Amino acid sequence: EKPFEYFGAPWVDALKLAEELNSYSLKGVKFEPIKFIPSEKISAYPPKFFNQECNGVFINVGDKRIFEPVKCGVAIILALNKLFNQFKFENKNFIDKLAGTDKLRKMVINGNDYQSIINLWSEDLSKFALVRAKYLLYY
Repeated sequence: EKPFEYFGAPWVDALKLAEELNSYSLKGVKFEPIKFIPSEKISAYPPKFFNQECNGVFINVGDKRIFEPVKCGVAIILALNKLFNQFKFENKNFIDKLAGTDKLRKMVINGNDYQSIINLWSEDLSKFALVRAKYLLYY
């Protein structure tokens, strides 16, 4: 019903997950515990946990100018991995394609913390910003 606004699973403790995510103090977003039932097909395939009650969180973006969705995604993966044994990466490791590398998945599995994962791309991002700057027409 609201893709990318909330997520969860039958085995999630919504309050515990919301508290953990809010402890990251991410900019422009708060996490609110919710219950929902995935019942609407938005593609050719039914959603995971179709017609099952799920506990999860609503990603309440209050200020999209300062919200950093990639950092939010990293926090979500870390929180799920930390709190719930049932959280597993898929066998084909599709997360590696989304992240563009297997480093994120491996760092989560190895127990690296949020800041060390964020720092992983900070240097490369700074280098890219310098190269990109001369091509910006509007900013």
